Amino acid sequence: MAVAVARRGGVRCVTTCAERDVAKGHDALLRLSARWESNFFLYLLASPLRRCVVTHAVMPSALMIQFKTATISLVHGEEQTLVPENVLHPRYAQKKLGRGIWICNDQQVFARLVDRQSHRPTAPEARISPHLRSLLTHQFQERVQQEAAQLCARVKSGVLPSVQERSSVLFHGIDTQQAPWSALATESTVCRIPTDKALAAYSLVHLLPDLSIRAKVLSTMAALHRAAPHVCSATSSTLCLAAHRHTVDLALACWRAAAWLDSV
Repeated sequence: MAVAVARRGGVRCVTTCAERDVAKGHDALLRLSARWESNFFLYLLASPLRRCVVTHAVMPSALMIQFKTATISLVHGEEQTLVPENVLHPRYAQKKLGRGIWICNDQQVFARLVDRQSHRPTAPEARISPHLRSLLTHQFQERVQQEAAQLCARVKSGVLPSVQERSSVLFHGIDTQQAPWSALATESTVCRIPTDKALAAYSLVHLLPDLSIRAKVLSTMAALHRAAPHVCSATSSTLCLAAHRHTVDLALACWRAAAWLDSV
């Protein structure tokens, strides 16, 4: 066994090669853990598995939409209807009780749910509102706004490191002038495939068709960019996020909304 002898502060230290290898392995795991925490694809795949009632496919729940039964009051009495669950941020929406159903995050699958009434075995008395599709579209956009507000609040609270403390491994500057994402404003697609330095870039025109929500998100992202310019970059047409553990929730919200809007 090789032994290294050194003096630190007048104290004789003995370090074996095995100890040095352990220290190197620990540092490598820390760097790898930082990359995992900033990879929102891992969060997608690590979510609990659920079965789609329409296609019967088993997928991570982050790639699906959950519905639960809610009772609404009408003029002629009460009625049960399907409503989305866990689309909005838990801080802004009360969790509904009861058993739910899951479908793939796809508008074509949703159309098959409406046609086949696949929810009947679980919720035989619940009806599907004709406005449920537009409600989902609106809530997906709202979730993006809510996650942007949460990220901005974390930045203002000092959770994110200062400019001097930023690590080049965790933060990546995004040059929106040189990136080919400016074409997103004129394309029909919502997002571009992510790169090794940034998460997916999103066309705000297509991601947030609701003008009021888009204006709120742009205002929030402008404040966020002033406080932490390495975290995000947003123009009137494009949104880019740096790969970091604090941007994962917003990236998930954008990805889920883009999957829904792109599946028309």
